[in-house]
Amino acid sequence: MWSVEEFCAAYGVDRRNSDSVKWDRVEERFGAGGLLPMWVADMDFKIPEAAQKAMIDRVLHGAFGYGGIPASYYEALFGWMSTRHGVELDQS
Repeated sequence: MWSVEEFCAAYGVDRRNSDSVKWDRVEERFGAGGLLPMWVADMDFKIPEAAQKAMIDRVLHGAFGYGGIPASYYEALFGWMSTRHGVELDQS
């Protein structure tokens, strides 16, 4: 398990000057700068490295046609729904 400090060091990212609505549009939205952007649920963290790699691999492949949905997708979704919400689903 990671500490908060370890997680933030590994995945935290400064979103200022990245066209972030949360950080770069506060003054435009509220008429004052220097405010904490607590009005929007936006993330200041990178996605997991495994997800980054999968996306990069897909982009480098160069083809973006329609693809099938792997069984692992349904397994993950159904497991999450069962664990989080007590809902049992099947792919029928």
